[in-house]
Amino acid sequence: MISYERKKRKSRALGTGIPQCLKKMGVYSVNILAGCAFECAYCKFRARRFTSRNTVIIYSQIAQQLDEELSALEAKGEKARMVLFNTGTDAFCGNERVDKLALKSLETLFGHGVHVGITTRGIISESCLELLRDQAHLTTITYSLASTSEAFRRTFEPLVPPVEEQVKMMKTLTGSGLAVRGRIDPLIPMENDATDQIEKLLGVYRSAGVREVVISYLHMLPEVANRLKSRINRVQASMLSHWFRSPEGRMQRQLESKYRKQKYETIKESATRMGMRALVCACRNADMYAGRCFLVPPRLDEQSTLL
Repeated sequence: MISYERKKRKSRALGTGIPQCLKKMGVYSVNILAGCAFECAYCKFRARRFTSRNTVIIYSQIAQQLDEELSALEAKGEKARMVLFNTGTDAFCGNERVDKLALKSLETLFGHGVHVGITTRGIISESCLELLRDQAHLTTITYSLASTSEAFRRTFEPLVPPVEEQVKMMKTLTGSGLAVRGRIDPLIPMENDATDQIEKLLGVYRSAGVREVVISYLHMLPEVANRLKSRINRVQASMLSHWFRSPEGRMQRQLESKYRKQKYETIKESATRMGMRALVCACRNADMYAGRCFLVPPRLDEQSTLL
């Protein structure tokens, strides 16, 4: 049972917690919530315990804060060229109060002419959809799916909407003329990265009208490892942790680069055969890749680099 609490955000509404590749580009983040109702077992933000378990904080005055901060930027002759909406949580969780606040916050951002990059794995309310359709020229949506398997969902993300509902949502978005990209994240060895599983997932994206996906493997931060141990089967957690041990037996945050690179190339090849494009998240694979996998408004950077 998720508990929602209303609070005023004490820090700035426009955050700087953005991917490394977008630093110093006039890009900000905004989260209208602290904590996430989806409670995914692998979530690094939930693992850090910014809020109590099963508790979500609603920043009830954040739309007003956004307006004030954006106006202050404009008064200095500056402008937020892009804002990432949902970087540490997911506002589209089906709560009516959150839906209303999301709508008001998005209206504020669009009212200042800001391009909004939305990341979600949830179901966007009809009122927000109507607004996004009207502001399609200022909207990019990244829709996240980790697997088509119900067993995977039950184990790692039991409160996330079923795949059938997510696919319907994506079809609604693409059918509305919105720019939609996919994100397969996190990939987890032996859980959702087999070639047949990936090809089925790519097929789901393709059927929804999505032709480009960003991919990345799980980062096994110490907090994430502890969270997984408390939320999934003990044997399954033990087998998973084995993949993140160095030859010397030390725990490491990333899978061996050879394994990741081989898997990424296989996924890219599968996507190409299906008339799609798979891009590796460079920020989460900085040991192997450089560049940027985010779509950036042309006015901000005419030469966007994709891997």
